[in-house]
Amino acid sequence: MSDREQLLSFGFSPERVDRALKATGGRGLQPALQFLEDDNKRIPSGQGSSQEQKAQSSTTEEKAPRSKGLREGVRGVVHPNTRLEIRLSTGEPSLSVTLPSTNTLRSVAEYVAEQYPDYDVDSITFMMQFPRKTYSRSDREKTLLGLGFTPSSVLIAMP
Repeated sequence: MSDREQLLSFGFSPERVDRALKATGGRGLQPALQFLEDDNKRIPSGQGSSQEQKAQSSTTEEKAPRSKGLREGVRGVVHPNTRLEIRLSTGEPSLSVTLPSTNTLRSVAEYVAEQYPDYDVDSITFMMQFPRKTYSRSDREKTLLGLGFTPSSVLIAMP
């Protein structure tokens, strides 16, 4: 199978395939694919060739009937427990604990204070690295499930 045929089998339009092969001097499949990828980045979305857009939209409509959303008819998995790794900003060893998902963030603060008396239950601040978020006092009464920590999360505790 030639490079041109392979690129066409990937769904690229003949015009784009020919342009990629010409631009890369016929050096093979990889350079042509790289060119097409770079070319996609240069063309703002929605501004490709109109023939290609029409071809893609018509084949998409023909192939796949309207798909149902994720939430339609599918129940999410409910995790009864939450596994937390709690890193301490003071440099002490991390804590790993598994708690019921119905526990609150306050119970996590109490657990940290039990393990490390330097941490005061009322002044501990929790932070998450990714997505970057700092949890306030109002979050302390929310459940671990409600905060999105289930099934597992990594928190940073600051005294």
